[in-house]
Amino acid sequence: MNCRRAYPSPNGDILVSCSVADQDPEKAGSYIIALDSQGNYLWNRTFVETNDGIVYSILPSGNMTTEVNLRGEGEKKILLDPQGNVINEVLLPMKPDSFSHQFVPDISFSTEPHAGNRTRIRVEGPSGQGIVFMIEFFENGEGLSRIYSVKPTSDGGYLVASSA
Repeated sequence: MNCRRAYPSPNGDILVSCSVADQDPEKAGSYIIALDSQGNYLWNRTFVETNDGIVYSILPSGNMTTEVNLRGEGEKKILLDPQGNVINEVLLPMKPDSFSHQFVPDISFSTEPHAGNRTRIRVEGPSGQGIVFMIEFFENGEGLSRIYSVKPTSDGGYLVASSA
């Protein structure tokens, strides 16, 4: 399992997007794992690639639902309730560009290693305004080898998903 993106939900839970590569097509696909703010497991939802497609975006909303966008043979949008159950599923029209329905990100980010065990992250909003902050890891750590996503949280902070 390869988990690369984390999304904060309005209630403080964390949604993690993972993918699984497997030679068995009934096991390969995407997973969304929900954790509470302390990291405790809440639920997961599996999307089999051959049936559902793969997850390319997760959009938690203020009404406690989560919109999941998938692409495969076509594209679809699935709405999940707070427990990860499917409320609604919509097939989107086929277009030549497989990323045709992908949303425009709210923010972009860049990273660079810094002295010692720190990484400098620059986050930019759609207006071009940005913020720079440093992440320092645990003592004797290997460091962050790659940062995969940076998402703003409701308290003004950022949720950073990375590998170490």
